[in-house]
Amino acid sequence: MALLQEKYTQNRLHLRALHLFGRNRVKVDTAVENADVSQIHASIRWDGSAWLLYDHSRNGTYVNLTALAPGASHFLAPGETVRFARNATQSWTVLNLDPPCPLLLPADTGQPVIALEGLRFLPDEHMPEAAIFQDEQGQWLYEDVDGYHMLMDGDTLCLDQKSWRYFNGMSIEATAHLDATPGGGAVAIGFNFAVSQNEEHVELSIITDQGQVDLGERSHHYGLLTLARQRLLDAQRGFDSYSQGWLGTEQLADMLRIDPKHLNMQMHRARHQISEAFCPGRPPVNVIERRRGELRFGSFLFQIKRGAQLEALFDPRDGAFG
Repeated sequence: MALLQEKYTQNRLHLRALHLFGRNRVKVDTAVENADVSQIHASIRWDGSAWLLYDHSRNGTYVNLTALAPGASHFLAPGETVRFARNATQSWTVLNLDPPCPLLLPADTGQPVIALEGLRFLPDEHMPEAAIFQDEQGQWLYEDVDGYHMLMDGDTLCLDQKSWRYFNGMSIEATAHLDATPGGGAVAIGFNFAVSQNEEHVELSIITDQGQVDLGERSHHYGLLTLARQRLLDAQRGFDSYSQGWLGTEQLADMLRIDPKHLNMQMHRARHQISEAFCPGRPPVNVIERRRGELRFGSFLFQIKRGAQLEALFDPRDGAFG
């Protein structure tokens, strides 16, 4: 994300893909208070490979004290200083010219800015309590114990006595459509659970038409197994697919004999492991669906083997189970 710094205040400014400067606070992204500055004085835009400064004013836009020609544009370079109107007191130095991206801006300026790329956990990957990820349409979502929330520019996220402001930074045109899988087509995915006779060990592998990935044995696999069994049980009871498999967060935590906060961490770790194994850098596999206070195993084919015996087989596409 491109970054400018104001000379006197030392305030840092993150640029949007199209960033407007001027006196009209309603229409611009950054207001410049000076009588010589136009309502919409200048813009900085990302053209896909570089940042360009455009002058839209009567009194000129200056780069290193040199005025741009009226209506002209200029490719910005690190270290350059930009001033809007000759007598303007404010000036900005170009610190960084990285491509635009969505950010989480911390309320505590001593904390690092978080660039959103792929799956991100809050407050961190080691103690995940919430997740941020992009869906197949390129929309960023925030997931916590209450379910999914679509992030809008300016939203504030609070967690673990920390807070961040969501800064989109991207133009609508720059938001690319993302396919569900690297190959660009729908790929069926199945889950194989292998649980020991005493239920103390659960191994998991995932299978697609691209091959099989062994995820080994993890503590969070038992939580997934429990959710899969609940979905199977509800299907056997005749519940419709929309109603199958939902368990309250506290109910599932009690069944696993852990506290709800630990359960939430386990579910985020499961999502991360599966998504990275199946399609790293892509939208995460929605293996765990959420709604307010509840969660369930997603609409995927799965089988459960207990010891050497097949315990169950479930196919959500046709409702078959055994």
